[in-house]
Order: sequence, then C-alpha cells, then structure tokens
Amino acid sequence: MNLGLRNCNLEFILNQIESTPSGRKLREKFRSIQTTFSIGLHPYPNSLAQRLREVVEPLHPLGAATVWDTQSAMIYYDCTESLGVLIPYLAHEMAHGIEAEKVLSLHGSPISNIKKSQIVFELERSAFDWQFKIIQELKDLDSEVSQFYREHYSHVWTLRACPSDHDIKIHYRLQDQFASASSDVKNY
Repeated sequence: MNLGLRNCNLEFILNQIESTPSGRKLREKFRSIQTTFSIGLHPYPNSLAQRLREVVEPLHPLGAATVWDTQSAMIYYDCTESLGVLIPYLAHEMAHGIEAEKVLSLHGSPISNIKKSQIVFELERSAFDWQFKIIQELKDLDSEVSQFYREHYSHVWTLRACPSDHDIKIHYRLQDQFASASSDVKNY
C-alpha cells in the first residue's frame, strides 16, 4: 500500500479504510447511521483549511475534522494530505459519526461540565481505539506501513501510537474537569 499517495477521491480513500477488518466494520456502522443523522464527507473548503492552518501546530497534518450542528454533521478532510494521514483521520471522524447520538447530546439539553468532559473523553477514547485498530491492521497487511509512519509522522502524536487515557485528557484539556470532579467527591 502506498501511504504516501495523495489522492483526493473519497471513494478511493474509503476503500483503503475498508481494506482492514475493523475498517469494514466501521464503514458498515457509519453507512447505517450516515443518513439518519445527515453526515456528509467533503474536502475542507479553502477558507476553513486556511483558518485551521493558522492554529494547528506546525508540521501537524490537518487530516480531518467534523463540524456538528444540532441535527447534522460534515466531516471535512484535507486533500493535500497523504493516504497515511487520511485513512486514520477519516476513520477517527467516522468513529465519532457512529456515536452521533452521544455527540449531539453535548449540544442538546444542559449538562454539567463534568458530564460533558466524560462524554468527550469517551468519544475520543473510542475514536482513537478505532483509528489505531485500523493502523495496526494496515501494519499487519503491509510491512512497510510501520516504516512509513516512523519516517514521515513520528512527530505526530495522533499517528505515532494509540494515546493513553492520560494523553487524551491532557490534549483535550479534560484533566482539570476530572480533577475537580474527584475533589468535589472528596469534599462530601
């Protein structure tokens, strides 16, 4: 598999995701929920990609991101990136899509910051698990996959290894929320 290939054809990218057992399972689940929650997949509009490049760490790929509103979502992906970025990042965002009800609960009725942090953590934990199952299965299919990530993306924590729970809490700034929750419990 040529993970360095830059191919913006969405169907081609999704077929690469489906080349793994977990990718097939994820795509099947995603298809079943995609129309229910109106989740689209499109390249980043230039204006959004430009704004993101201003805030994303230098040398970190934009990959993919989901923009949600109260009833639907759009998964955007960066056509300038290689398959080695798009496969895991699109898989990650599709994993959020299959949990649309949970994501939309963040936008629904008022919930506490602690509960919101717990939901965000669960969503990210699940999405990273899907992402790294697929990366591992790609490595199992092709011995050059590990070398590709080592050579080109060893500096990108979201592609290097499946993040720990602690890493996810730190990156998404959830640590403080969980800490305040546990201190509240101790005070009672």
